[in-house]
Amino acid sequence: MEGFSRILHATLQKLGVKDCPEYEEHGTERCEVTVYIGKSEEFPDLTEAWSVTASGFSFIDTYQVVARKALQYLCQIYEEPIARTHMRFFPPLENNRWAWRARMEAL
Repeated sequence: MEGFSRILHATLQKLGVKDCPEYEEHGTERCEVTVYIGKSEEFPDLTEAWSVTASGFSFIDTYQVVARKALQYLCQIYEEPIARTHMRFFPPLENNRWAWRARMEAL
């Protein structure tokens, strides 16, 4: 596991999600990968377990895409807890949110 997948795993650990992200490859002509994210034990009121899917041509490329997409969701869902970590500079899914704009202006 390298790249965005390693960052995703480290971020989940910091947020109290004890289950490792599970990657599932679906048998299609194109590679479709789903990552399942468990519920945080430290922030149980923020979200339930959820999943993200991405499509590509090979597993090696596609699991990086799905990990990056999951990180964007995490940065949006856990906006306040992430504000106190290095992940505060990772762009959320919707980068027009006030918290993200304030962080970028502070740079």
